Amino acid sequence: LQVRSGVVCSAALAAAAGATWTVRSRRRRRLLRLLRRAASPGGAAGVPIGNIFDAMRGGTGVGGGFMGGPGMGGGMPFGQKQSSPEEDAKAQKVLQNIRDFRMRPREVKTFLDRFVVEQDDAKKVLSVAICDHYNWARSCIDKASLRDRNYTKPNILIAGPTGSGKTYLVRTMAKMLGVPFVKADATKFSETGIVGEDAEDVVRQLVDQAGGNTEVAQYGMVYIDEVDKVCSGGQGGARGGWNGSQVQSNFLKIMEDTEVSAKNPMQASLSNMLGGGQDQTISTKFVLFIFSGAFNSMNETIKNRVGTKSMGFLADSEGPAFTSSQGAGSAATPSGDSNEGAVSYLHLAETSDFVEAGLEPEFIGRVPVRVAIRALDAKDLYRILTEAEDSVLKQFQNDFMGYGIELKAEDDALLRVAELAVKEKTGARALVTVLEKALRSFKFELPSTSCTELTLTRKLIDDPQGTLNALLSSPELARSDVQRWLGEVEKKYEVRFDMADGVRDRVVKECVETGQPAEAVLNRCFQDTGVIAGFREIREATQGSVELFTINEAMLDQPEEEMKKWKKGLERVS
Repeated sequence: LQVRSGVVCSAALAAAAGATWTVRSRRRRRLLRLLRRAASPGGAAGVPIGNIFDAMRGGTGVGGGFMGGPGMGGGMPFGQKQSSPEEDAKAQKVLQNIRDFRMRPREVKTFLDRFVVEQDDAKKVLSVAICDHYNWARSCIDKASLRDRNYTKPNILIAGPTGSGKTYLVRTMAKMLGVPFVKADATKFSETGIVGEDAEDVVRQLVDQAGGNTEVAQYGMVYIDEVDKVCSGGQGGARGGWNGSQVQSNFLKIMEDTEVSAKNPMQASLSNMLGGGQDQTISTKFVLFIFSGAFNSMNETIKNRVGTKSMGFLADSEGPAFTSSQGAGSAATPSGDSNEGAVSYLHLAETSDFVEAGLEPEFIGRVPVRVAIRALDAKDLYRILTEAEDSVLKQFQNDFMGYGIELKAEDDALLRVAELAVKEKTGARALVTVLEKALRSFKFELPSTSCTELTLTRKLIDDPQGTLNALLSSPELARSDVQRWLGEVEKKYEVRFDMADGVRDRVVKECVETGQPAEAVLNRCFQDTGVIAGFREIREATQGSVELFTINEAMLDQPEEEMKKWKKGLERVS
């Protein structure tokens, strides 16, 4: 047998488990008995392969392992795991949600409106497709005989630029339905699955999301992003060295109605050799597949085609370009050229355009529902900040609240954030980039101060460091920080002391002039020089009878010499 990094080579294992293999040594005979015990329903079923070798060395062979079921056995077939009561309850709840599904397309869109700004056309199309699909799934659960009828799934293709909300839209739908959801990038799949992943692996991941329940997994959603990156030749050009056409072909069999093994080929091979029992399968009849991609090259092709047809006296009326500002109504309007370049023609795409871009006809034919979403302009980004239920602004507010600081925002500042974000050309993701760049220094400095409120202004967005320096050097904040520092020292070192008014004024003045936090100034003057440690020594020497110390200006000017005088005075008193 070959054992490399704790993984048993399948060829060596096959030789060990084969009935025709000649067993000569006691060591090999013992291994063969253990392998057959692992395959026996009444024996040590589920014993991990790695621990069989432990048993050969005299161990029990029932500890943890890297393959198979739980380490203590329990009669489960090889490669399968036993679900917990919590997972079973969750699976039943998902099935009940599907049985109770009665939502109308308008209700689905209303739910999406709470989280996704604009993209009304896309939300309407997706709402209809979702309702149609899960209404049919509900009918088949209620009446099993309907499952034998021919059913064409409304698999979906979403085309749109990066950061326009494709992933977020799909994830929100899955959250609303409560069904198992798996997201993957098309670029990680290969034609063989040996290097990279096989198309069937995403279906198996649904089983994991469903807590091991294959019945629940068959009603899940699979979302494949960046499908334009596996276009075969054409304008897309498959990336990563894979055969894009073959990767697409691997999806054909699972996009309609097929049975996928719950075990990957390696697990299935080991299970067959070890007598793992009947394999479980997942039906893809009700698995909804959603693909998305930017299709930038295709957008340019359609633009050129529409532009050519629109020339001359006999202009074709195919429809206008899909601009980012369509449907964006807001009283607050970002200024400047924030809408420049936000034009899309993907809503005019035909099947031939996708085929020319590199999608196989058999592949695009199995995705009947196609919808385009447009790039987000500054108005849309502003609405995301102010209207979306889980806006990124709320995330930053929660971050600051973790330090006891309330983050407020002026309307003008949010407009400026939207204007800068649209220039990043990464869609809604740019909002995080702009806010993080503006607030990173505040997150670092303010938690160490007594600041309890921060207002996001246009000036802060344009000049974050200057705004921070002005805030840190304000006399009001410095005085508040001094009092906060005194309280923290008393709590940490169990030493109470106060400062003369002249000392406070000088500390505040230094903070204002240097722009340093009061904590840094006070630590340098009194902690690094041993003043606090000296106060503790005096307190302990007097057994707590001297517990309140007042710092004078001499202690601020010459802390070490002044502390020596205090200690000598204590010796004379003693």
